[in-house]
Amino acid sequence: MPDLFVHYASGDILTSSTKRRNAALFTLGAILPDLLSRLPVNGFRLLFDWNTQVLFHPLHTPFGWTLATLLIAFLLPEHGRGRAFLLLWSGALLHQTLDLMQAPFYLSSYTPLFPFSLERYHWPLFYYNDSVLIAPVLVLILWFLARRRRAHSRVTSAQKNG
Repeated sequence: MPDLFVHYASGDILTSSTKRRNAALFTLGAILPDLLSRLPVNGFRLLFDWNTQVLFHPLHTPFGWTLATLLIAFLLPEHGRGRAFLLLWSGALLHQTLDLMQAPFYLSSYTPLFPFSLERYHWPLFYYNDSVLIAPVLVLILWFLARRRRAHSRVTSAQKNG
């Protein structure tokens, strides 16, 4: 079920009542493993017909996205690096958890213990194409949360202005 939209929506929904900067970092973490691995693999396959799965798959594992979240956190101002790392890492953990709950189409491709083990794992709670069923619900939830945030920001700005 988890595609990029489902990962984005899950991160955004879970952080709907937190500060926007924290929510943005968590939501970025929730889509980061796919941005680091699936995006380049599919891009190279479409543009050049190259199979780069072996190069980029490790970035879709806890080992890979932990290194990536550390690197991203070090690009941010020093005073917020620890919090940024934890938010990005927690979002990526949510991503991995959702992916592990997906029933594989053929063979599971998730190796969460890489580089210590290449054993593949999954907990088949839903199917890969279930995102088609849940996407409309997620769109409605995101729309409702966006309206609520907008109303809250109007109230907050009105209170500041007088």
